Amino acid sequence: MFNLGKKIAAIRKRRGMTQATLADMALISLRTFKRIEHNETGIHIDDLNRIAEALRCTVDQVLDFDLDLNEFLPSRKMVEEENEYLKKENRRLQLLASQLLERLTGEQ
Repeated sequence: MFNLGKKIAAIRKRRGMTQATLADMALISLRTFKRIEHNETGIHIDDLNRIAEALRCTVDQVLDFDLDLNEFLPSRKMVEEENEYLKKENRRLQLLASQLLERLTGEQ
């Protein structure tokens, strides 16, 4: 039996991505993404498209029953792009945290 969630998880792991990173890149809540990987919920075609895009593959590749997972080993370029994405997200979150701290300390 075809298990789409396991296939997505396997590709994600071969890409060296965490669930949180992939969910964020695919604009899906982490809770929903975990439910998709564990086949606890169906997957909307729009979500599948965004997941495939974040994994840098096609929907056909994700749905391929006989997919060779070795082709999904991360390239150096992919790792560098992922690191750059995470650095940008880290900077964005640091800025938000500092703005929140300013608001909280300014209201005392």
